[in-house]
Amino acid sequence: MKEFDAAEEARPTLDDMLTMGDNENDAYNTFCDYILPAVCGRKSNEAKFNKEYLSKVATASNEAFALLSLENAWDRWVFQLDNPDSDNIPATRYSQEGSQSRALIYSGWKRIGTERFRELQKLVKEDRTTDDRMEFEKLYLAKRQESSSKNRRGIRFRDNDHAIIENDLLEDLDDVVAVGV
Repeated sequence: MKEFDAAEEARPTLDDMLTMGDNENDAYNTFCDYILPAVCGRKSNEAKFNKEYLSKVATASNEAFALLSLENAWDRWVFQLDNPDSDNIPATRYSQEGSQSRALIYSGWKRIGTERFRELQKLVKEDRTTDDRMEFEKLYLAKRQESSSKNRRGIRFRDNDHAIIENDLLEDLDDVVAVGV
């Protein structure tokens, strides 16, 4: 989401993403560039995305889970983009927050989330049979191949900044020892 201007009209909507092969406002390109690879194994499948159709690299379940994950946290991400200093972050739609016993039943997902996953699997399978989807996959692959021929190494998925975990506990202990406590 940080890739897009903070202006709402500049960023794709969730509804645009859910049009899949229709690719409203180029939203599915964005989905396939940033979200889908995270589910399919960005590092292990990166070269495949430049050589094969999406439906050969990502299973229908991969694609459905990526859509579910996106839909699950969409409101949260948009809120955080629009309100970076706020702590009143909305809850996710389909995943459990808090209750450990309920979370274990469906591996952290609410029942409605598992039902939505099955719906999305059906939608993805249906979408993969449409002419719009076939055209989208051809154009998407051509775009990636054209870009990869310019860059020689291919399109690399955006390297995400990783959180750096620091352990300053040892420094605090050194201070305590130095003071003689």
